[in-house]
Amino acid sequence: MARDQFFAADGLLIYERHYDKNGDVKIENYFDDQAIVIRTILYDYKDETYYFENEMELASFFLDELNRQNDLKATFIGDRPTISYDMIMGMQTRGKNILYMPNPHTIDDNDGVYADMSGLYANAIYQHPNQWNSIIVATAKQKNDLTKWYGGKSPIPIEVISPSVQVESEQDTILDKNTAHQENKVIYTGKLDAKNNVVELVEAFDKVVTILPNATLDIYGYGTEYDAIKTKIDELKLSNSVRLLGYHSDLTSAYQSAELLVYTGNVDVEPLCLIEAMSYSVPCVAYNSLYGIQDIIKDGENGFVVDKHRIDELASTIIKTLENKKRLHKMSQNAYHTAKTYAPENMIQKWQQVLN
Repeated sequence: MARDQFFAADGLLIYERHYDKNGDVKIENYFDDQAIVIRTILYDYKDETYYFENEMELASFFLDELNRQNDLKATFIGDRPTISYDMIMGMQTRGKNILYMPNPHTIDDNDGVYADMSGLYANAIYQHPNQWNSIIVATAKQKNDLTKWYGGKSPIPIEVISPSVQVESEQDTILDKNTAHQENKVIYTGKLDAKNNVVELVEAFDKVVTILPNATLDIYGYGTEYDAIKTKIDELKLSNSVRLLGYHSDLTSAYQSAELLVYTGNVDVEPLCLIEAMSYSVPCVAYNSLYGIQDIIKDGENGFVVDKHRIDELASTIIKTLENKKRLHKMSQNAYHTAKTYAPENMIQKWQQVLN
């Protein structure tokens, strides 16, 4: 579709229209002074014109259309808190609705039983539990905690499916290679926001290079803390050891060359980067969190778990992991075997059980 946009004298977007391939206007959007859609008009859809108060109504409308095309038996999975949940709950028809929960369900990252429900989920599963056929969480511990939060019996069936999937690689044929990983190369992959504590990782790495001068840290990702991280790198004079490499859609070469992945986030349930790294025989060091980390990382076997915000402990753990090459090689092998338990066929089987 082509699109025209119209702006006010002060540069604010006030109106846009979308055309089909024949040049006919199909959708018009009107915006308020915050560039938020306040009215949408859909023209000539099944010979009718439809009016919506916002984009969410339009999205729900098309989900209804998909459901009708599937005899009201379509399955809808909401995996983005609030936005996708609201789209599904705004539907006029009812399909099989599944809520996927990618984060801890309470406002306290350390208490999943007694703390208040997170605003990400309160409207969907506390205020409107009858809208959902099931909830999917990543770990058995989160299922148990959420069940306890409900007082021992959840009004919605809770299923456990890990979001992690083994990445296809050639590790089966190169597990014993000793030269594939660059010596003392550490990587971080993920968002660069405050809750991922990458500034703390840089501070820890300052201590690492005093013991291992040839150690390097490559940071892949983007986010609101990019400038703060860069400032910290410059402040500690680490530009020769630490690189900010931005977002990369393909991290194959990064994982293939790394000896260690470090993850310092404390929000995500079972961060995807852990199994991605282990798919390439890369052990992991990570901050502990309420769910997921200890399901994947077994201390001393395929990595190490560090208490959150313990910068000295993080530094010493990175050092001891990199220094002992014999143990590191064994941990690399163990990491790959851990990843194999998350093979696609295993994950598909779990999804089929829920969907069917």
